[in-house]
This record gives sequence, structure tokens and C-alpha cells, in this order.
Amino acid sequence: MNLINIHRGEWPRFLLAFSYFFFLLAGYFMLRPIRGAVAANHSESLHWLYTATFISMLLIVPLFGWLVSKFRRGRFIPGIYLFFISNLFFFAFAFAFNGDEPGDWIQYSFYVWLSVFNLFVVSIFWSFMADIFRPGQAQRLFGSIMAGGSLGAIAGPVLTAKWVADIGPGGIMIVAILFLFGATAFAIIMGRFERQ
Repeated sequence: MNLINIHRGEWPRFLLAFSYFFFLLAGYFMLRPIRGAVAANHSESLHWLYTATFISMLLIVPLFGWLVSKFRRGRFIPGIYLFFISNLFFFAFAFAFNGDEPGDWIQYSFYVWLSVFNLFVVSIFWSFMADIFRPGQAQRLFGSIMAGGSLGAIAGPVLTAKWVADIGPGGIMIVAILFLFGATAFAIIMGRFERQ
């Protein structure tokens, strides 16, 4: 019995999806320890951060639905990822040029931003996969595709722990940006592959 039940002709899509999810979750999980440090430094404000995250979700979900209805997938998915990457450039600059200890409001914003980022980029990924793969394929392949994300979720914190002392949180954010650019590239390639 094959460990991965992939039929002929499915390998290109599978490898693209696997790599896409690996890069996406590696980038995200590189940032999670920084959010954890922000939470530890502001434990007295966590209830406000949870509330701000909840309100942000309520405000963004209708906008997200409108964007989905207005733009085709090939433009919408890269656009969302590039929007979040541009936000992350701002945070990387703020953390890198303030002695890795930016003001409280920058740290609060990063905490809320990463929570929103996690919800949207992962949900976009699985919505994309549901469009790409038929139900029978999804049953066979989604578990193996999830393994790519699991490997990324392992690699991200390992890289953060290895490099954070040398390059600081701002540098870690730049590395995460590279991973997220990789995920965006795989999303674009996968979309073009499907159209062809």
C-alpha cells in the first residue's frame, strides 16, 4: 500500500500545494514566538488584546466577503498575501530600528495583526484547495498536504530560536517575509497551472 495515495497526473498539483502550505505556515510560525513575547511583556493587557482581535475580526470579515465577491481568485489570493507582507515590512522596520523594543502600541498592533493574519491566510489556503481538488482527491490528498504545513510549523520556530539572538525580531520578520513571498509564488503558480 502506498504511503501517499497520489494518482498519475496529480503530482504537480500535490507538490505545489504541499510547498505552498509549508512556506505559509513556516512564515507564520516564525512570527508566533514574537507574539508570545509581546503577550508575556504585556500580560496585564491580554484581555484588551483579545477584545481588539475580536472587534478586528468583526470589522474585517464583511470586507473580506466583499473582496471575494468582486475579484477573481487569481488576483484576490496574491493581493491578500501581498497586503499582509507589506504590513509585515512596517512591523519589521519598527522592531529593527527601535532596539527590538518598539512602543507598546506597535507591539499591541502586531499582536492583533498576527491573529487576524493567521485566520485569513489559512482559511484562504483551504478555500483555494477546495476549489482546486475534487472531493475524492481531497479525501486522499489533504492529509498529505497538511503534512507540508506541519513541517512548516516545526521549521518556523526552530529557525526563530536559531537566529533571533543574531538578527533580532525585526530580522526574523524579514526572513518570514521571504517565506511568505515563497507561499505567494506557489499560489500564483498553482493558479496558472490550473487555468492551463
